[in-house]
Amino acid sequence: MKARICIVGKVPPLQGGVSRLTLETARRLGQRGYDVHLVTNAEETENFFKQQWAPSDAEYLEQLQSSGVFVHNLVPLDERTHIPYSPCFETRMCGRICHVVREFNCSIIVGWYLQPYGVAASMAARFTNRPYMIMHAGSDLAYLTEHPDLAVVHRQVLKDAAVVIHSPKEQVTTRLRKLGVDQTQLRACSGIPDLDALAEGFIEDVALPDVELDSTEFYRQLEAEYPDIYRSTDASVSRKTTDGPRILCAGKIAYSKNYGALFEALDQLAQDGVEFHLIQTLIGRKSDLKEHLALLEKLPRLRMRLTMLPPLTPWKIRTLMKQIDIGIYLESGFTMDFHTSGLPLEFLAANVALLISREGVNQGLLREILRDGLNAAIVEVPSNSGEIREKLRGLLTNPGNLHEMKDLGLMTLKHLSGKVKKTRQSPLIYQIISEFAESTMTSNDPDAQLLGRTPPRA
Repeated sequence: MKARICIVGKVPPLQGGVSRLTLETARRLGQRGYDVHLVTNAEETENFFKQQWAPSDAEYLEQLQSSGVFVHNLVPLDERTHIPYSPCFETRMCGRICHVVREFNCSIIVGWYLQPYGVAASMAARFTNRPYMIMHAGSDLAYLTEHPDLAVVHRQVLKDAAVVIHSPKEQVTTRLRKLGVDQTQLRACSGIPDLDALAEGFIEDVALPDVELDSTEFYRQLEAEYPDIYRSTDASVSRKTTDGPRILCAGKIAYSKNYGALFEALDQLAQDGVEFHLIQTLIGRKSDLKEHLALLEKLPRLRMRLTMLPPLTPWKIRTLMKQIDIGIYLESGFTMDFHTSGLPLEFLAANVALLISREGVNQGLLREILRDGLNAAIVEVPSNSGEIREKLRGLLTNPGNLHEMKDLGLMTLKHLSGKVKKTRQSPLIYQIISEFAESTMTSNDPDAQLLGRTPPRA
């Protein structure tokens, strides 16, 4: 009998790479015969960080349940309140984990991201006498552990974990050791993503107009929140603009994405009569979205060629990518040097030509595989609208170059996937969790099973 696993963390409809990876890991474990119970507060995500759900998305989750993956949301507080108010995430999550672990007899608990998930996992592990693992992300380890009060708790959470799964980068290991993690607790996961998974998870074809029609409520929210700089008619106008190659901007709105330079470049191309259709998912804090929409208000030519979409589920955004010609990744000046986005690889897997910053290329695998003008268009200075404009012009006005770059990008990724399978030195996250779960089932030492302070042998 396979072990039952409880994972607490971010999952859809909460947007983001951690959410996607958590669900992907659960799916991989479910495919291998485990029952995986995901405990999350995703339903309480604030607007503009919460993915839009349509009937097809609910069907996708039902398919996951048939493969052994079950999602448990928190019970709402309703009118139960206190002063000063807080959502009590750690406490409610701890309680939900305890319910799930006891009802389904889960062998281990995995806390994915320190705050609030790792903290809740640590508390529930004590209450249920189960071992727990911690998986860090980027911002929790880089930023939250610097807070004087949070650091005290996070140090203890890490110290008491049976296993701490971490990025293999040296600066991450050094950071964890400074936080008090013992070398015997550390298990490095592969710094190379599961490239096969990038080609999976697509649902049936989703046409862009259907996605827009499903977004009516999102457009209403935008108009209510930003009445001076957004009109719902923008959405209906954009649906009529389908000429030319499709360009996709996905991910959170942030200064580091260089959207100002990109939009200036696209507006100039529109003035020059170059055909294209820009699609962007609007994800971010209200202040960032306001600034973003105010920028677009000044660019009427670009707005006529723009479709704005809500945050979409990872399986739907991947399916939408199959209808895209050019994917944008112009990240620069990002302050977490051990953070690596999976978005460029997802674009390549979907047969999309990649417009990417040099800084983005220097992340992980991309440095080894991308060549400017061959399988990607690389922008040296992503704040330079002129450089972006000419890179895009070369693709938008030359269909042959565009299709060749798309095909070479996909071919490069497939070649890399085969090479990685032969040379991968560290296990993937789901493999580490599986190994530890099995060790708790087979250990002859009851204390090791219950307290989990001895990590599994490599």
